[in-house]
Amino acid sequence: MDDNRPNTLDKATSTGSILLAVIQGVALLALHLAIDHEHWLAGDQRWLKALYTVTLALPAFYLISMERLHDRLNFLPLLLAPLLFWLGWHLGWVEQTPQQPWARHQFTFAFCVALGVALFILALFFRSSAVSRTWPTAYAPLLNYSWSSP
Repeated sequence: MDDNRPNTLDKATSTGSILLAVIQGVALLALHLAIDHEHWLAGDQRWLKALYTVTLALPAFYLISMERLHDRLNFLPLLLAPLLFWLGWHLGWVEQTPQQPWARHQFTFAFCVALGVALFILALFFRSSAVSRTWPTAYAPLLNYSWSSP
């Protein structure tokens, strides 16, 4: 079957995206099994939340923003990993302090929404700069990339 869409991915990029999704799935399974088997990760919310944040956010950022696998610019989001780890660590630290259960879940929900929106906006900037090789100065390219699928 011939795909004539203008935004199709090349074979290396689509294979890399599938491999990234499989690695993310295996990492999420490992974290889930650590909770089920009461590994030390499940007891310390700081490590658990930090690893969940990196495992969920970094591959999602790559899947949204990646235009071509062989771009050198794809190494730049790896700088997000320490920041994401620290934000997840902070979330786990806040959840370890004794609070009302409803207050803890409100903070977790707010954290997830804020991080998701921030990474989505950053991914649009990243994708736009990967295509045009310059940082976007107009709003029109960002709007075009926000409605196009990879």
